[in-house]
Amino acid sequence: MSHPLFARSKESWATAEKLWREGEVNGAANRYYYSAFQAIKAHMVEVGEMTPTETDSVHGKAGRFLKRENRTLYDVFDDLRELRVTADYLPDPVDPSELRVLRPGAEKLLNEFQRRAL
Repeated sequence: MSHPLFARSKESWATAEKLWREGEVNGAANRYYYSAFQAIKAHMVEVGEMTPTETDSVHGKAGRFLKRENRTLYDVFDDLRELRVTADYLPDPVDPSELRVLRPGAEKLLNEFQRRAL
Protein backbone atom coordinates (compact mmCIF):
# COMPACT_ATOMS: atom_id res chain seq x y z
CA MET A 1 0.00 0.00 0.00
CA SER A 2 1.37 3.41 -0.88
CA HIS A 3 1.95 6.14 1.67
CA PRO A 4 -0.96 8.61 2.23
CA LEU A 5 1.23 11.50 1.06
CA PHE A 6 0.89 10.13 -2.47
CA ALA A 7 -2.83 10.93 -2.29
CA ARG A 8 -2.01 14.39 -0.99
CA SER A 9 0.46 14.81 -3.82
CA LYS A 10 -2.26 14.01 -6.36
CA GLU A 11 -4.59 16.46 -4.62
CA SER A 12 -1.92 19.18 -4.76
CA TRP A 13 -1.42 18.46 -8.46
CA ALA A 14 -5.15 18.76 -9.15
CA THR A 15 -5.24 22.06 -7.27
CA ALA A 16 -2.20 23.31 -9.21
CA GLU A 17 -3.87 22.43 -12.50
CA LYS A 18 -7.05 24.25 -11.49
CA LEU A 19 -5.11 27.34 -10.41
CA TRP A 20 -3.06 27.23 -13.63
CA ARG A 21 -6.22 27.11 -15.78
CA GLU A 22 -7.64 30.05 -13.79
CA GLY A 23 -4.48 32.11 -14.34
CA GLU A 24 -3.41 32.00 -10.69
CA VAL A 25 0.24 31.44 -11.54
CA ASN A 26 1.71 32.03 -8.06
CA GLY A 27 -0.72 29.61 -6.43
CA ALA A 28 -0.11 27.07 -9.18
CA ALA A 29 3.67 27.32 -8.71
CA ASN A 30 3.24 26.67 -4.99
CA ARG A 31 1.00 23.64 -5.50
CA TYR A 32 3.14 22.12 -8.30
CA TYR A 33 6.15 22.31 -5.99
CA TYR A 34 4.29 20.74 -3.08
CA SER A 35 2.88 18.03 -5.29
CA ALA A 36 6.44 17.05 -6.22
CA PHE A 37 7.70 17.38 -2.64
CA GLN A 38 4.89 15.24 -1.23
CA ALA A 39 5.54 12.49 -3.79
CA ILE A 40 9.27 12.49 -3.01
CA LYS A 41 8.67 12.47 0.76
CA ALA A 42 6.15 9.61 0.44
CA HIS A 43 8.70 7.58 -1.50
CA MET A 44 11.42 8.38 1.03
CA VAL A 45 9.16 7.17 3.84
CA GLU A 46 8.45 3.96 1.92
CA VAL A 47 12.15 3.22 1.44
CA GLY A 48 13.13 4.20 4.99
CA GLU A 49 14.95 7.44 4.14
CA MET A 50 12.56 9.61 6.17
CA THR A 51 10.03 9.08 8.93
CA PRO A 52 6.33 9.79 8.29
CA THR A 53 6.23 12.55 10.91
CA GLU A 54 9.61 14.13 10.13
CA THR A 55 9.37 17.89 9.60
CA ASP A 56 12.85 19.32 10.26
CA SER A 57 14.85 20.18 7.13
CA VAL A 58 12.69 17.86 5.03
CA HIS A 59 12.76 19.99 1.88
CA GLY A 60 16.55 19.99 1.76
CA LYS A 61 16.66 16.31 2.61
CA ALA A 62 14.20 15.55 -0.21
CA GLY A 63 16.32 17.55 -2.64
CA ARG A 64 19.53 15.77 -1.66
CA PHE A 65 17.82 12.39 -1.95
CA LEU A 66 16.48 13.21 -5.40
CA LYS A 67 19.85 14.55 -6.53
CA ARG A 68 21.36 11.11 -5.74
CA GLU A 69 18.47 9.27 -7.40
CA ASN A 70 17.93 11.21 -10.62
CA ARG A 71 19.79 14.40 -11.50
CA THR A 72 17.33 15.39 -14.24
CA LEU A 73 14.34 15.18 -11.92
CA TYR A 74 16.35 16.96 -9.22
CA ASP A 75 16.88 19.88 -11.62
CA VAL A 76 13.12 20.08 -12.19
CA PHE A 77 12.46 19.92 -8.44
CA ASP A 78 15.03 22.64 -7.76
CA ASP A 79 13.52 24.88 -10.45
CA LEU A 80 10.06 24.31 -8.97
CA ARG A 81 11.45 25.25 -5.55
CA GLU A 82 12.84 28.48 -6.95
CA LEU A 83 9.47 29.35 -8.50
CA ARG A 84 7.73 28.55 -5.21
CA VAL A 85 10.09 30.89 -3.37
CA THR A 86 9.29 33.61 -5.89
CA ALA A 87 5.55 32.93 -5.58
CA ASP A 88 5.53 32.85 -1.79
CA TYR A 89 8.15 35.37 -0.72
CA LEU A 90 9.20 37.80 -3.45
CA PRO A 91 7.35 40.90 -4.65
CA ASP A 92 7.39 40.04 -8.35
CA PRO A 93 5.08 37.26 -9.54
CA VAL A 94 6.14 34.02 -11.18
CA ASP A 95 6.60 34.37 -14.93
CA PRO A 96 3.91 32.15 -16.53
CA SER A 97 6.30 31.13 -19.33
CA GLU A 98 8.73 29.69 -16.76
CA LEU A 99 6.02 27.61 -15.17
CA ARG A 100 4.72 26.52 -18.59
CA VAL A 101 8.20 25.19 -19.44
CA LEU A 102 8.58 23.41 -16.07
CA ARG A 103 5.11 21.84 -15.90
CA PRO A 104 5.89 18.79 -18.14
CA GLY A 105 8.98 17.98 -16.08
CA ALA A 106 6.97 18.33 -12.88
CA GLU A 107 4.40 15.90 -14.25
CA LYS A 108 7.17 13.47 -15.17
CA LEU A 109 8.58 13.71 -11.64
CA LEU A 110 5.18 13.06 -10.10
CA ASN A 111 4.50 10.14 -12.44
CA GLU A 112 7.90 8.60 -11.66
CA PHE A 113 7.28 8.54 -7.94
CA GLN A 114 3.70 7.37 -8.37
CA ARG A 115 5.06 4.52 -10.51
CA ARG A 116 7.57 3.58 -7.83
CA ALA A 117 4.74 3.31 -5.30
CA LEU A 118 2.99 0.57 -7.25
